[in-house]
Amino acid sequence: MNPAKAPWYFLGLQEMLVYLTRGSRGDMPTLIIVGLMVVPYIDANLSATLLHLKQRKFAIWTFLFGFIGLWV
Repeated sequence: MNPAKAPWYFLGLQEMLVYLTRGSRGDMPTLIIVGLMVVPYIDANLSATLLHLKQRKFAIWTFLFGFIGLWV
């Protein structure tokens, strides 16, 4: 009997699940998603602070879109 295979874009995730323990299978994809949501907040301009919300509109909207998309 042939086991079910994921489409090619989920192949890396499926192969990763083979090598992880049962308890950590849900942790790794969650860390990857949270890590991708943090990317807009990584700032190369060290003089900027988080208090300048007007300058960070793109980062805030990107985070909100990802966060809401995660739960919908």
